[in-house]
Order: sequence, then C-alpha cells, then structure tokens
Amino acid sequence: MTVRIAFLLGREPGEGSILPALTARLHAAGAQVSVDLVDADLPTRALQADLAVLRGLSPTALEAAARLDAEGIRCCNSRAATAAARDKASAAVFLAAAGIPVPPMRAADDWPAVRRAAAGRAVVVKSTSGSRGRGVLHSDGRDLPEDAPFPGPYLVEDRLDYDGSDAKLYLVGEAVDGVRRVWPPRGLEDKLGTPFAPPEDLSELARAAAAALGLELAGVDVIVGASGPVVVDVNAFPGYKGAFGGVGGASALLADHLLAAATAATAATAQRVS
Repeated sequence: MTVRIAFLLGREPGEGSILPALTARLHAAGAQVSVDLVDADLPTRALQADLAVLRGLSPTALEAAARLDAEGIRCCNSRAATAAARDKASAAVFLAAAGIPVPPMRAADDWPAVRRAAAGRAVVVKSTSGSRGRGVLHSDGRDLPEDAPFPGPYLVEDRLDYDGSDAKLYLVGEAVDGVRRVWPPRGLEDKLGTPFAPPEDLSELARAAAAALGLELAGVDVIVGASGPVVVDVNAFPGYKGAFGGVGGASALLADHLLAAATAATAATAQRVS
C-alpha cells in the first residue's frame, strides 16, 4: 500500500536539516512525499495526503491547517499540539497543570511590564512565540535594555541556579535520546553538544512533558538545579541534531514513526468508508 505524506513547513530547511535524509528514507520505503512551504493557503496535495507533517508553521498557517482537521487528515504533530508548543505561555499552563516542574514565571504584555517584573531578580525573558534560541534574554535584573530587543508578549522566568549544562531530550514517540549543551555556547563544540543516554527519570519527564502538550515528535529542554530537574522549554518537531546516533539513526526512527502513522490513518479511513 502506497501512503501519501505531506510535509508542511513554515520556513526553508536550514543547513544540516534532517529533512533531506528523512524524505529520502520515506521515498525509498515507497511513500509518496511532498514538501511545501505554507503561509496562508494549504497546497491541494496536502488535502489529499494520508498524513500531514507540520513543522515551524506560523499562527496564520496553523489557522489554514484547520482544513486538515475538517477533512479528517491525520497530522503529526497535531495542529492543536503544534499550536500549544508554539505559544510558550499556553505551553507553560499545560505543563504546570500536568504537574511538570517548570520555573516560577510571570506573563508580561509589554517591555515596561517585563522591566517591572524583573527588577532586582535574575531572570530569563522569553518571547511567547520564540523558538530555536531566538527571543530569549538572560538578565540579572539590572542590565535589561530600555527598549524591547524582540517583540512580545513575554514570559519572565526566574533564572534557576544550575551548572550551565542543558539536557536536550529528543522524542520520537516513546523513544528518547539526549544531547547536553552548554548555555551560552562558547564555540562550535558547545553548539554541537555531547550525546548522552538519559536516565529513566529524565526520559519519563520528557515523555510526560510531551504528552501534556499532545506531542509525538518533540524536543524537551531540561536543567537540573538544587530541587531536581525542571523543564524550561518544549518544541514540536525539533532538529534532532546529535540525537539517536546522528542523522542516519534519527531519520530512520522518524521515517518508521511517520510510515506507521500514515499506514494506520489509511486503514482507519478505509474502515470508515466500508
């Protein structure tokens, strides 16, 4: 049975992206694969797919993707989960409600509110729509700029004491792998990080954080402070750099997951029709 898989992207894949290896594996497995950049309108072929794979879509594109739900097309990650992960304020609410440890934080609509909330405190300021390290500012509370360095609204998190090493936990379904990266990075080696096999407590925390947002493909950022591990960010369909043995291993795991999802979706559709 040939399955049709449509990748819907918010931006062109960057250098070192896993997507070329992933789509090549899907093609080799016999899948029909399409890749489209999406802004306000969905391509027709996405509405004919067995599985739509969403990555990096803007709020406008996510609204357009509502047609996928209306047509009963299986999405990975789901549109709702992708939107929840994209909005850091919403994600924080979902995580806290699920009992996931997160830093103490306050919402701020504008930059003056950020400056008031951060006064005299060591904080991490985040845009609620930031991703891939963009829209993040670390401050001791005294060195915040007068003018906003990036658009809001914002989250103002207490900066926790830890060793400066972030555990980047990558999930494909139930499978979890990790990469340790130093923040802020001081060179190429820090940016690449060091792969590690996460202990079971961190793996379970990553699975719980992804499940709280409804994500199948996820990146969960964890720091370990005096009170134990804390989730500081969750992303939908991350880059998987360095995880699962590198591009070859990660793309194979992703391809298997997507093929299984597309095959199950096709079978479910056939059963409904019959």
